Amino acid sequence: MTELVKLTPEELKQTRYKDTLGLIGRKIVSIRWMTTSETKQFAYIGASPVVLKLDDGTCLIPQMDDEGNDGGALYVIPGEKNLDENGNVKKENVLYVQRWPEVNNE
Repeated sequence: MTELVKLTPEELKQTRYKDTLGLIGRKIVSIRWMTTSETKQFAYIGASPVVLKLDDGTCLIPQMDDEGNDGGALYVIPGEKNLDENGNVKKENVLYVQRWPEVNNE
């Protein structure tokens, strides 16, 4: 599972991220669902994406596409400590992000 994040030196060079937003080194301080009023503000039609708030107040919100047409899902690849002795992801360590309107509590 973790092989997906191992890059060759050439791939690493091609995908190098210039951290102009200062995201590297930040810590996630809270994770919550976007509220109904926030989804209306963003003009999301049926999605209630997760909002990750960083220690400097920055919020990361997954989107359906780069145009921001709707909220999106977040796919998480757990690190090595979340693998069992056979190299499989431990079920209790998987974050499932789903879009359910009924979780939109104001």
